[in-house]
Amino acid sequence: MELKEEIKKETKVDELPGINVTEIQQEPNNPVERTEHGDSGPKSTRLLVFFEILASIGSIMMGMDQFVVSGASLYAQPDLHIDSNLWSWITSGPLFGAIAGTLIAIPHNALFGRRPTFIVSCILYDIGVFMSTFAQSYGVLLGGRLIFGIGKGMEAMTLPIYLAELVPKSHRGGHLNLFQTFQMFGDFLGAVVSSIFANVPGTWRYMFGSGFIAPTIQLIGMFFVPESPRWLVQKGRVDAAQKSWKRIRQDTIKGRMEFEEMVEKVQEERCNERSFFSVVKEVVCNRRTRAMFIFGGLLPFASLWSGSAAVGYYMSDLFKSLGLTNKKSIYMQLPVEFVNFLSVLPAFYILDRFGRRRVMLTLMPISVLALIMIGLSDISHSLTTRVVIFVLGFFIYYFSYNPSFGTLAWCSEWRVV
Repeated sequence: MELKEEIKKETKVDELPGINVTEIQQEPNNPVERTEHGDSGPKSTRLLVFFEILASIGSIMMGMDQFVVSGASLYAQPDLHIDSNLWSWITSGPLFGAIAGTLIAIPHNALFGRRPTFIVSCILYDIGVFMSTFAQSYGVLLGGRLIFGIGKGMEAMTLPIYLAELVPKSHRGGHLNLFQTFQMFGDFLGAVVSSIFANVPGTWRYMFGSGFIAPTIQLIGMFFVPESPRWLVQKGRVDAAQKSWKRIRQDTIKGRMEFEEMVEKVQEERCNERSFFSVVKEVVCNRRTRAMFIFGGLLPFASLWSGSAAVGYYMSDLFKSLGLTNKKSIYMQLPVEFVNFLSVLPAFYILDRFGRRRVMLTLMPISVLALIMIGLSDISHSLTTRVVIFVLGFFIYYFSYNPSFGTLAWCSEWRVV
């Protein structure tokens, strides 16, 4: 591209178009980001983190839902005369809806962009929460849960892509952890909400109703965040992409070079665009591509298969199975989920410092041992011993799972494709 070619040429500085001599002289003295190889990278604007937070707020609802449903199950089942078998569909309904949501998000992202997809997901969140809160029958409650799940799937599919397209690659691991951080904060918030409304008449309706807050805030915030510059370039709207880019990067030479490189890369991808069958053929025949494809799919599968989501949805029931009452089961979620939230914070530091592979190989065996410890917690005949082993097992599990499986499932797949 013009800017990059001009910089590479051995010309006088003041001959370069659109570049200020003072800016070049002063730029090395300014603090800049460092890439993984130690090279100085483009500087982000202060608004970037604000935009990332607005985009990530919806993931709070993903975390909240697990523990809101966990607490609500103890009261909604007798209120609506739902047995445990039927309630399992209320619990798993959002997961089935999320499958549809991810499939919808793929063409919706491609056709309409990231922001409109976020907006649709927030609207579906609110519709699902409204139906669940005011449901008078099992069918309405199940329908609300399915609609909620569609919004959840669209959010989960879009947010990691959007963050990866906004953040400099040198800090992508830590910034993509915002998704997991807000989700874990939502877990803790869900436990708090369940505890607050445990003694309020109409308990479970207030628990579900608390879900209006996060998606509504995100819905309003989506009208202020920029569209993905990469998506705009893909649609041929380079001028709009440049305006969006200036909101997330400072106007420096390196920032402009990064934009030029992004435009060039998108154009190359469009020129080399292949059919679906040729892509499948490469995955099957090319060893390196096949390994990347397997890893990109196996990591999130293993993350969910570890039982983290199932444990969240049934945390109250698990405590109750140890011998605690309904209220004590809800209250015991608070310390566990507070540690859950704290355990995701180290990922901001260790992922970019030590690398994904080393973190995964170090922490994964510990999380496996912690799950075994949790499974053996009911062997003791003492209630106190059972609860202590159960809670301690979760503390160890969260501090080993969240910085590894929990976070890498969302950020590594965008770095291997």
